[in-house]
Amino acid sequence: MHRWFTTLFAFTMALPLVAAPREARIPLHDGKIKLADVSEKLLADLHCPVRWCPLPGSIDVRDLECTRFVEALNHAFGDGCRVNLQDDSLVLHVDREKLPRDGDAMKAAVRIFTEYAAPENTAAQQRQYGLLLPTSVDLNKPLVILVHGLDCNRWVWQSIWPLLEDEGYQVATFSYPASQAIGASAKMLAENVAAIREMYPTLKLDVVAHSMGSLVARSYIESPDYRGGIGHFIMLSPPNHGSNWAGAEFVSKGIEHFALWRHNPEWHWTWMITDGLGEASRDLQPKSKFLKRLNEAPRREGVKYTIVAGNQNPAWNFAASIVGTPARWVPGRVANWWGFRQTRHGLEEASDSLRGHRSDNDGPVSLKSAKLNGVDDFVVLHVEHVALLNAQMGQPPAVWEILRERLAR
Repeated sequence: MHRWFTTLFAFTMALPLVAAPREARIPLHDGKIKLADVSEKLLADLHCPVRWCPLPGSIDVRDLECTRFVEALNHAFGDGCRVNLQDDSLVLHVDREKLPRDGDAMKAAVRIFTEYAAPENTAAQQRQYGLLLPTSVDLNKPLVILVHGLDCNRWVWQSIWPLLEDEGYQVATFSYPASQAIGASAKMLAENVAAIREMYPTLKLDVVAHSMGSLVARSYIESPDYRGGIGHFIMLSPPNHGSNWAGAEFVSKGIEHFALWRHNPEWHWTWMITDGLGEASRDLQPKSKFLKRLNEAPRREGVKYTIVAGNQNPAWNFAASIVGTPARWVPGRVANWWGFRQTRHGLEEASDSLRGHRSDNDGPVSLKSAKLNGVDDFVVLHVEHVALLNAQMGQPPAVWEILRERLAR
């Protein structure tokens, strides 16, 4: 698979430099293409002004991977770059005017290429997405739809999910390619909810969303695609006006895929491409075009909005851990000695003070960004961005009591 992406990279670097619609014929040698011929023909027939070292080896056009490569290339670039296999040659036709014109279009082409070049891996990834419903749906119980945030999946709700079920709610989780454009994820949500509304038109729905998932859900609820039926919409640490952390999305993406690699036997490296190439982080940038359009929409009449935000920056917790750790190193017998006792007590007090520091953000999302015109039910908790959802030392997540009370209204 890697050699196909090497070939794709060579193509994509050369294609924008082709001056006019041109055609290259790469000869077959006993059903095979020499990669050196590919380099030569790109230079000679397409008049591409770029030179690179000839690629070693050859490609058997009868091989399944070659067939997939041709199909993937044709789907990715459309009429901008067409490949046809003939009896004696591979014909490459390039029309620069019909190629992707900007970065977003090129990213989309790379994703499409990958989807078609690795169909089994793509299908395995697609099975992770969509709305996961209970095994049976009870029309007499409200259904709470949980929507995760950037670069994570439905298991971020593992602490809250059972608590909701214990309270008598049905729980559904919505997962999506978390790095793709937020609008594309909102469209997926709209299609899934539309299917539920068609099957169960009387079913009461509530939506609880975390972080970027709040924007995915808002994009649906406040759009013309809204199909009704949602009573409560609770946003947990929503970046309604963007996040300055969005530029570091590649870090969270790396962490997510490392976890998938460890725990999901179906994971494949192509998933890092097909789940998006940074479009979501672009949309999360303050003053992005996406946020401007989204925040121009009014709140949905008939839906009860709640926003829960955090004011504990993880940097203060990290500092508290550094200060407090030496105090735990002192052995119990020594800890009561004069001098050690005062030192340990002082370190513990300093650690508690740092941990109790109130900030104007929870790390990724500021309180100012979380606020939204038309939403008066705004709750601030002393908790970090991710810890908002997690059980701590056997205790329910910090947000649980707010969730339980608001959903019961």
